[in-house]
Amino acid sequence: VEDTAEEDADAAILRELEDEVTRLDAARQDCAAKIERLFAELDAAQIERAQTTQAYERAYNRYQQTKGIQEQLQASRRKAEARKQSLENVDVVAAAAALKSRPQTAPIAG
Repeated sequence: VEDTAEEDADAAILRELEDEVTRLDAARQDCAAKIERLFAELDAAQIERAQTTQAYERAYNRYQQTKGIQEQLQASRRKAEARKQSLENVDVVAAAAALKSRPQTAPIAG
């Protein structure tokens, strides 16, 4: 009877160990699945980050180009305004008289 009780106890311990192994294997599989999902999410996030970075760089380059064009346009406007101011100050009659009084030069023969 002692042997039977000891065998029953051993069998109970063995079942508990088998149950623990089964539980641990299920937990391992669950962890492996979570790790795989997290790596997939990481890959997706890295791709999205790279695309966002590229879009930002393109937008920044467009901004820089636009800024350069605006600066050129402002410089051209300033030059045109300065020219307009200088032309407004020119005495047209005096300028025409000065041109007429200049000696005429013969064209240079080529």
